[in-house]
Amino acid sequence: MSFNPQTDIDPFTLEILKEGLIAIGEEMFVATQRTSMSTIIYEVLDYAVGLTDATGRLITQGAGVTLFLGTLTFAVQETVRKFGDDLHPGDIIITNDPYTGGGTH
Repeated sequence: MSFNPQTDIDPFTLEILKEGLIAIGEEMFVATQRTSMSTIIYEVLDYAVGLTDATGRLITQGAGVTLFLGTLTFAVQETVRKFGDDLHPGDIIITNDPYTGGGTH
């Protein structure tokens, strides 16, 4: 799928899509907080969540540590490079690698 900046979209549809993506990011953040067994996650909120496209470009994010969100693209791009054709729709990537994740540790 290629990006076409000339695509016409009405303002109402655009607003619905935008708010829907924001809600997805917020829900990911809250779900991670509520289901975590780590006090660092559920009390300190020292994490970030995001949804990317197949190339690693950030689509939406939850409230989180900005530094982590800034390196998310690099971590996803490295994962795509490493696993390539072995990634399938519905796969979830969880990483804590300081080398491919932008060196945040």
